[in-house]
Amino acid sequence: MLGDYIVVNDATYSQKEAWRQINYLDTGNITENRISEIQHLIVGKDKIPSRARRKVQPGDIVYSMVRPNQRHYGLLKELPEKLLVSTGFAVIRGKEGLACTEFIYWFLAQDRIVEQLHTIAEHSTSAYPSIRPKDIEELKLNLPPLPEQRAIAHILGTLDDKIELNRRMNETLEEMARALFKSWFVNFDPVHAKAALKQPQRTPPFITPPLGGSRRASAPVGGLRRQYTRQTLQKARALRQAQTDAEGLLWHYLRGKRLGGYKFRRQQPIGPYIVDFACLSRKLLIEVDGGYHVQRKDYDERRDRFLRNEGYRVLRFWNNEVFEDCFGVLERVYAALEGPPPPPGAATPPRGGSDGGGEGEQGRGWTRECARAYLDKMESSIAGLFPDHFVDSELGEIPAGWEVKALGELIELAYGKALKANDRKNGSIPVYGSNGQVGWHDKKLAAGPGIIVGRKGNPGIVTWAHSDFFPIDTTFYVIPKDTDGNLPFLFFALTAQDLPSVAADSAVPGLNRNLAYMNRQLVPDKLVVEEFNRYVSEIFTRSHRLEEESRTLAALRDALLPKLISGEIRVNTQGAASETVGKHQ
Repeated sequence: MLGDYIVVNDATYSQKEAWRQINYLDTGNITENRISEIQHLIVGKDKIPSRARRKVQPGDIVYSMVRPNQRHYGLLKELPEKLLVSTGFAVIRGKEGLACTEFIYWFLAQDRIVEQLHTIAEHSTSAYPSIRPKDIEELKLNLPPLPEQRAIAHILGTLDDKIELNRRMNETLEEMARALFKSWFVNFDPVHAKAALKQPQRTPPFITPPLGGSRRASAPVGGLRRQYTRQTLQKARALRQAQTDAEGLLWHYLRGKRLGGYKFRRQQPIGPYIVDFACLSRKLLIEVDGGYHVQRKDYDERRDRFLRNEGYRVLRFWNNEVFEDCFGVLERVYAALEGPPPPPGAATPPRGGSDGGGEGEQGRGWTRECARAYLDKMESSIAGLFPDHFVDSELGEIPAGWEVKALGELIELAYGKALKANDRKNGSIPVYGSNGQVGWHDKKLAAGPGIIVGRKGNPGIVTWAHSDFFPIDTTFYVIPKDTDGNLPFLFFALTAQDLPSVAADSAVPGLNRNLAYMNRQLVPDKLVVEEFNRYVSEIFTRSHRLEEESRTLAALRDALLPKLISGEIRVNTQGAASETVGKHQ
C-alpha cells in the first residue's frame, strides 16, 4: 500500500514559534500543480486563518482532501520562507531510500486515482465530499525500483515543465500587449512625449532643489516600526556596501540633507523589507530599480502594499531615469517632499512619481530628456501617427483627432448557443463558456479569431479565441461593426471597460448588453489602431503556437502517465522508454 512508502502530515506549526509573517497556501489556490495565489500575512496585523497550520518542505506534495475531482494538488518545488498550507491538504513525502516523491505525485495525479478518491469522498459522512489521509495511504501501488521511479518522474516532469514554461511565456506575451495598449490608449505616452518636446527648452534643473545650506527643521520621526530582524539589518549593511551606480549618483544629492534640508537614510529596513532611500520625517521612500524588477512585479506590488499600509509613499525610478535625467528625478522627489503626505493605504504614485503625462496637469512628469528618450525608441513612422496635443472631451483630455463613441456604435454582442457537455463531439473547435474554454467540439458557431464576453456565471469576463470557436449560451461573442479587422484593439478595449461592474449594477443577474452598449469608448485614429493591431496580431500568433504545442505535450504526458506508472512502458535509469508486455512484479 502507498502508506508503506510515504510520510503524511509530519509537521505542524505552533504559535509558540511566533513567526512575525506567514505565507499561506489555501486549498483553492493550487490546481494541477499551478499556484494561483499565496497570501502574505503579517502576524498581529492580518487575520491568520485557523487552518494555516501545516508545515511543508521543498519537494513535498500537497493534496486537497476536499472534492478530489477538482484536482487541487501540486508538487511544491520552490517555497517562500515561512510557508504554511491549509489543514485541508494532506502533505505527502516519499520515505527516503524507498520512494521518489515526484513519482508519488504522478501516481496520485492519474485520472483513475483521482476518480477513485472522489468516489470515496462522495460516500463520506462529512458536510461535503472529502477524504482522509488514511484513504490516500490505503491506495494500492506496485512500486518500481527507486532509479526507475526517478527516471519516470524525470520524463513526466520534463513534459510538464515545458508546458509550464509555455504558459509563462504566454503570460509575458499578453502582458507585453496589455502594456502597449495602456501606453498608447490609456496613458497616451507618445502624445505626452511629443507635447513635452513642444515646450520651451529650459536649463536643468527646472526647479533647482535647494541642495545643501538649508537647515529645515525636521519633524520628529515618531512611530517608526523597528520590526526588522538582525538578519534584515545585516543585509541592509551589506547592500550599503554594494550599491549600484544609479543609487550612488542619487545618494550624492540626497545625503547630508542636501535636498531641501530633508534627511534621507539609505538601505533602510522597514518591517521585513529594505528600501533604497527613506525620508522618515515625510514618510517618503525611493526605490531605484534595474531591469530585473520586470520579472518580480508581483513581489514589488506586495512590498509596496505593505509599505502603503504603514503610511509610506513610494516613488520608483528606473536606473536609466537617474542616469539620463537625474535633476528631473530630484525635482519629482522634492515635489513629493513638499506636498502633503497621503492618508495611510493610499495608492502608490506611478513610477517616476508623476501622473505619466506630458502637457498640462496630466503631463508634469515628462521632461524633454525623458520625452526624447521615449520617442527615440519608437520608429519615426509610428511616432508620426500620434498628435502632439490634447483636446477636451466628455472623458477628459484626449489626443487631438481621436473620438469618443458609444460601445454600441462599434460592436454587436451576439448570443452564444446552448451546447451541453454530453452533446459535444470530439473535434478541434474550442468551446467557450463565460470564464474561458470549457471543452472541444467538431463544429464551429463563429469564425475566428474572435472575442467572447461572459453573459451569465462570470458576466463581463473577456476571452480571446485564436481560431474558429463555439460560444455557448452563457456568453456573447463580438461582431465588429467596422470590418477593418480591429479585433485585437477591441479585445483590450473591452477588457479595460470593466464589464463585470456593468453586470453588478444590473437588477438582473448577468451582463445586460443594452447597458454595455451605453458605455463610452475612446476611438483612436484609424492608422494608430492598425499599427497596434499589426503588432498585437504577431503576439497572438506566437501565443497560439505555444498553446498548440502545450496541448500536444499535455496529450503526450497524459497518454504516457498511466502506462509508465503501471509498468506497461518501462524505462531505463537514463530515462529512455521501451514497451514491455509484463507489469511490475
